[in-house]
Amino acid sequence: MAGLVGAMRRYVLPIVLLCAFGIRTALILVTKSYENPSTWEFGRIASYLADGKGYALWRWDGSKYTQAYSPDATPLPSAYMPPLYPLLLAGCYRLLGEPDATYLLLQGVQASLGAMTCWLVYLLARRLWDAKVGLWAAWACALYPPLVYMASTMHPINFYVPAYLVVVYLAVALLHADHWWIWLAFSACSATLIMFRAEALLYVLAFYIWIGWRRSKIYITSSHLISSLLLLVLLMLPWAWRNLRALGHWVPTTTTLGYNLWRGNNPEATGTGRSLAGVDEPTPQDIEAEINAIPLERDFELQMDKVFMQRALHFIRTRPLSAIALALRKQVYFWVSDLTHPLARTPYYLIPTAALALFAFAGLVSRKPQSGDCQLLYLAIFLPAGTASVFFVLPRYRMFIDPLLMIPAANGVSRLRDWLLRSAKRRSRP
Repeated sequence: MAGLVGAMRRYVLPIVLLCAFGIRTALILVTKSYENPSTWEFGRIASYLADGKGYALWRWDGSKYTQAYSPDATPLPSAYMPPLYPLLLAGCYRLLGEPDATYLLLQGVQASLGAMTCWLVYLLARRLWDAKVGLWAAWACALYPPLVYMASTMHPINFYVPAYLVVVYLAVALLHADHWWIWLAFSACSATLIMFRAEALLYVLAFYIWIGWRRSKIYITSSHLISSLLLLVLLMLPWAWRNLRALGHWVPTTTTLGYNLWRGNNPEATGTGRSLAGVDEPTPQDIEAEINAIPLERDFELQMDKVFMQRALHFIRTRPLSAIALALRKQVYFWVSDLTHPLARTPYYLIPTAALALFAFAGLVSRKPQSGDCQLLYLAIFLPAGTASVFFVLPRYRMFIDPLLMIPAANGVSRLRDWLLRSAKRRSRP
């Protein structure tokens, strides 16, 4: 009987992964999300790339600067978005065109990455806690509505969520081993993550600092760490060099730092980039006028970003209490729900995200992990939350760390289940 139970347990994880892929694929097919989906700025950049006009986004339409795609336009060079997802879309456009089948294929890949995310969550949870917590976390990841919905959207979040899990797993591994191939993989995966999500550069650098501090007494670790960091710089260098040639300035990631800071720090800001009514906040007319007065030069994006940066810093300097209040409000939106966003108002998003945060905090305080060092997990969870306080909040910013939250949440659920079983046994005794 014990052998049968053990054999059944071996099949649980494959069943979880099949369920994760099947549910996501079914959602894509039922909702037909591949029919003319929104691809945001990524799709516009990809279209210009496919047209042979380079990595570009903004153009002058005769009266103002606009992001609207036009096949006849001569757009300005861009570094508005990290490059990997637009490059992926552009490759598909060049090979397959832009029919529904192209988006269906890409969403099928994203459904596979959703299943991979469940597997990565299991591996990380098993390393930090145990296999039982790992399976609970994998099931949660497979069935969690926001992550299921994520596969049906044409957005790089489908790629950078599993990439972040890989980076965190390798960082945890480096706390206990110093093999050169782990450092090599850490550099490569970190560079990939940053090329999908620009602010991940901050998280990766924090991981390097944390690993170096935890293992500072081991000389070989220091040499491997420095070599790995240099490799990371080399892997990011082609994009930075391209930006130097295209924009005339050294841009290691993107040109949106000032804009993102302004969206969360201005007199009309709610902390989310939307009004309390759920409508996108329009750019004030005086800022629009200042942007449209910028000369039509290749560094337009950088000049525009300076406008937003100056406005954001002026607001923070002159109204520090308002900026602090906004930062606190952003944390509420981040951990509970961003009710200014239409997606976050739906029950299938609002209830799961609030429940996940509750179980995750309960799991974090209920028991320390049996193996490994969970402090890096805390770092990986709370760094993105802190970033949101500085800039602004969107539902996908919480979704970025939701797979990590499922690990302590699974611990909380597992302990609750064990407590209920023990209580039931005690009550059943005569």
